[in-house]
Amino acid sequence: MPFAPLASVLPDLAARETRALYTTNDDGTRGEGFAFTEMFCDEPRCDCRRVVFQVLSADDPDVLLATLTYGWEPESFYRKWAGFPLGDDDIEELKGPAFMRFAPQSPEAERMLVHLRQLLADPGYVERVVRHYRLFREAVDAKALVKPRSVISGWRSSSRKRRSRR
Repeated sequence: MPFAPLASVLPDLAARETRALYTTNDDGTRGEGFAFTEMFCDEPRCDCRRVVFQVLSADDPDVLLATLTYGWEPESFYRKWAGFPLGDDDIEELKGPAFMRFAPQSPEAERMLVHLRQLLADPGYVERVVRHYRLFREAVDAKALVKPRSVISGWRSSSRKRRSRR
């Protein structure tokens, strides 16, 4: 499944609604910051109902701290959606929150997973992620419906015109 950043399809929405988390130092000042950037499957007509979070350092967005995955549907949805038997590891990754297998992880990844679990405890945040998914899917699927005119179909129609003139 190919995943693309929310910002690549809906940049204004991503700029307004990407969740950033800041820790607090012992003295009450703002500590580290983390941006939980959302990525969704951009395969036309896919309905996987998942998000991949790339957790970036808010101080240096070039630093990838973790690649995490989360699916908000019940386990039964993912078993049916896959269309083939899934193992426990597959369900863990599809449903999450979990580490995305074979994706880059930093030494801070475990801590980022803890933070993601805290964020997902907020039903409002989960609703926002689901809304982003739906808007992303609508945009991707609408773009897939626009098909360019085929060179071959254009050739066939012009060759028919030539034959009809004879």
